[in-house]
Amino acid sequence: MRGSQVFALGILAAGVTGRSLDAPKPDSMPTRWHVDGPSAQQPIHTDSQGGKIQADGWMVQEQDSRVCDAGSRQFTGRVNVTDDKSMFFWFFESEAQAKTKPVVIWLNGQPAGVGLSTVADPETIPKDLAEASGDFIALLDTIFGDIFPQFASNPIVIAGESFGGAYAPRYAYDIAQRSTAQRRKSTLQISGLILLNAIVSGTYITSGHYNMFCQDGGSPLRFNDTSCAAMAAAIPECERLQVICDITRDGHACMAAEEYCQSTVYTYFSEEVEAHRHSPYDVRQPCPHPPVCDAGDTGLTGSPSAYLGRRDIQELLGFDTHVNYTAINFDLNGKWAEEPSTYVPRTMELASLLNSQTEVLVVNGNMDVSVNTPGILMTYDNLPWNRQVNFRLQTLTKWTWTNEAGDEVTGGGHKGVPGLEIYTVDEAGHMAAADQPSSLIQFQFAIDAVDAVDAAGNEG
Repeated sequence: MRGSQVFALGILAAGVTGRSLDAPKPDSMPTRWHVDGPSAQQPIHTDSQGGKIQADGWMVQEQDSRVCDAGSRQFTGRVNVTDDKSMFFWFFESEAQAKTKPVVIWLNGQPAGVGLSTVADPETIPKDLAEASGDFIALLDTIFGDIFPQFASNPIVIAGESFGGAYAPRYAYDIAQRSTAQRRKSTLQISGLILLNAIVSGTYITSGHYNMFCQDGGSPLRFNDTSCAAMAAAIPECERLQVICDITRDGHACMAAEEYCQSTVYTYFSEEVEAHRHSPYDVRQPCPHPPVCDAGDTGLTGSPSAYLGRRDIQELLGFDTHVNYTAINFDLNGKWAEEPSTYVPRTMELASLLNSQTEVLVVNGNMDVSVNTPGILMTYDNLPWNRQVNFRLQTLTKWTWTNEAGDEVTGGGHKGVPGLEIYTVDEAGHMAAADQPSSLIQFQFAIDAVDAVDAAGNEG
């Protein structure tokens, strides 16, 4: 990993930029050693075979290319955030400028009870975002306080995909609020957010269906005049209810708004999904198995669920007992769908972070329906923060990248002001980073900018 360091939590991997644990290689690792940093007084036990390091409430194990050929040093581990919840992480170390690069925390599979993060009892799955946020902060406190203290002073960038649009702003906001409440600078310094096809607010997402399917928006699907007229008639009430939700932040009002918009606007695309014709995660693709439509399982990468569910792979990752791995916990989804607070937008938290100079990068695949680009652009045009007017006046211009042949290729659209940048990605769906990996260079530009801003602030 040559760029910034990344931690992936829950389902897949995570990593960070910077120096790793000053540990010998697994085949020469002693039976007892100490980690440099705040926890240096605590003995850490490791087995003599696989380099597994265990302490009270957490474990970490160095990985090699057998599970993931990352080209850099990598560790997997688990942290007991409560007595009955264990959260999994995967840490990839950057090869360059490790001491100064930001740590990127990739949320894909939060909270505990999803993916490789486990709970002792299904009844102890986090009941809402507030509980999940507490678990997340406990995880970071352990990672940066005990496991990798050498990265504690690095800037932190939280990247959230899909419902990560709720996780990332809420977690970052709660960390900032904790620092304010304690009247001291937190050891966790959130410098930026990356939101990838991430839903922060549903206010304009359903309305975006009209732009996508009733206007020239580049979608291969076009609704007939009758459907478009019915959608147009329903959208004003849909948006009115969503605005009430956004202003009051009342869960029940937000739930009612969502139900109305789903039944009067989304219903037309829902028919396409139920008929297996189009996927909500990529309108170019069919949906063989609604409602998930096999999203994430591609011919290029295979099935992450099948791979991470293998016993031999889990043993290499450090699990002593097999975890029944599923990419989506439908029980948790069902419980959260019945919880009114799930529908409360995170625009207040995001605006607060922007106003406190947290850098935000938004990336959205143009073929995604579930978090569609027209709805995302309207969301940020109407986000109330101190540079809202300047941002809204910006027009969408094309951004380009250079392919292997040296040709300049249009990657999508871009608009932004200092603090907030949006990149739309052509030929990409809900998993834009996987669909168009060349666009990842845009992430690095943004992360480097966060690093530069942080460095300038420290010098000032």
